[in-house]
Amino acid sequence: MYEMDVMSHLGDLYKQSRYTSHTYIGCSKTLADRWRSESWFPGQGVPIEVVTMPHPLEQFKLARLTDIPRDLSHGLVYIMENDPDSNPLTSRRPHRPFVGAITRERKDIHGCAHGGEK
Repeated sequence: MYEMDVMSHLGDLYKQSRYTSHTYIGCSKTLADRWRSESWFPGQGVPIEVVTMPHPLEQFKLARLTDIPRDLSHGLVYIMENDPDSNPLTSRRPHRPFVGAITRERKDIHGCAHGGEK
């Protein structure tokens, strides 16, 4: 019985999505909140308070410096001057990455922090 209710509800969500414009979905957080509310309390519009983070790529827009829209001009702008492979912040090097200071807990749990520390 439960499985049939779930399948019926998923079918209703699918039918509803067919009549929704998908040309621009918007922020995944907004969409997740809407779907969560509709799946837990269908048709009641009950907001569910949770912590939802949008995907990091939704928080950035890549544009030429001359093409920055007015609404983004107040934001933070990164300008790449050199080839990304020559930038030490974005390229891989033969060195091990820093993954935090060595703590007693890390040594106790993992035996060693990076593989060779005593």
